[in-house]
Amino acid sequence: MSSKQLLQKIYSLTPMQEGILYHTLREENQGNFIVQLFFSVEGSLSLDIMNKSMQLLVQRHDVFRTLFNVDKAKRPIQMVVDHLEHKIVFQDLTEKNHDCQMEYISHYADQEKMKGFDVTAEMLVRLAVFQTNLQHFRLLLSFHHIIVDGWSLSAIVQELFEIYSALSAQRSPVLREIHSFQNYIEWLNRQDQDSASLYWNQYLEGIEQSTALPWQPKQKKEGYLQEQVKFTFDREMTKKIKELALAYRVTMNAVIQAIWSIVLKRYNDTNDVVFGTVVSGRHAAVSGIDQMIGIFINTNPVRINFEQDIDFEDLLILIHKQMIDSQEHSHYPLMKIQALRH
Repeated sequence: MSSKQLLQKIYSLTPMQEGILYHTLREENQGNFIVQLFFSVEGSLSLDIMNKSMQLLVQRHDVFRTLFNVDKAKRPIQMVVDHLEHKIVFQDLTEKNHDCQMEYISHYADQEKMKGFDVTAEMLVRLAVFQTNLQHFRLLLSFHHIIVDGWSLSAIVQELFEIYSALSAQRSPVLREIHSFQNYIEWLNRQDQDSASLYWNQYLEGIEQSTALPWQPKQKKEGYLQEQVKFTFDREMTKKIKELALAYRVTMNAVIQAIWSIVLKRYNDTNDVVFGTVVSGRHAAVSGIDQMIGIFINTNPVRINFEQDIDFEDLLILIHKQMIDSQEHSHYPLMKIQALRH
């Protein structure tokens, strides 16, 4: 934060933000928490108007003017400054063939991830524009995950292009009412932490062993290493899962969790399995939370204690009930839940 910037707001971090900040400052690999979004524009594109549009978006939402501080307080804080300047990166690739263009853009995106962001000193969003021919542009938005979740991305793109269209037509943009991320932080700080701690302690009581993943290495590596295992259901299988969820009046998420719990049960040869699931955090009683731009997600444990001869229908009902019961306490920090069992 420079001496020329005025401090507008200071508030605490969400549990997920604290975890992300910890790993961001500790690990060398900066790409683990970079969120990237590609999209295309057909037709003409004014770089000047797009840059102004991006700047107005930054000024409109506090999260884009947020810096994180770990030095001046007992706990990390996030600070909203009055102004941060954004400048588009533009690359003219019209003289390259298609394959070279795609390779260049892919390499640029990888470099952006490796570059990362300084969460204590710079704007945590960048926009790059690649012109591939006279009437086609590829845009890359890169964010640090500490300020936005996946839910926010569609709203960001919609607002960006509404502002762009309005400026191009010399009219005022039609945008939804701003609901500040600070409202969610204030709600979070009012929650009963003792009640949440008691709930999760009782929920996990009696666990005797950890649940291993089928591909988990026996020897842990130093530091945080982000890995993904992807599995895709085809359309026919997806249709059957939807029909199954509808028949038992549960969500598709409940069906997937039931299937996953059975896999873990068999792999670990146990009737008591625990795994993590990401919750949206958008259930909170905060006005406009479904339209807010920010990060609300959290990770909660899911415990399935298989009773003797439990059938799949009862398993679905159990998981659905647990989802509803745990929602009130889903904001509780994962690190504190883990500490309860040690």
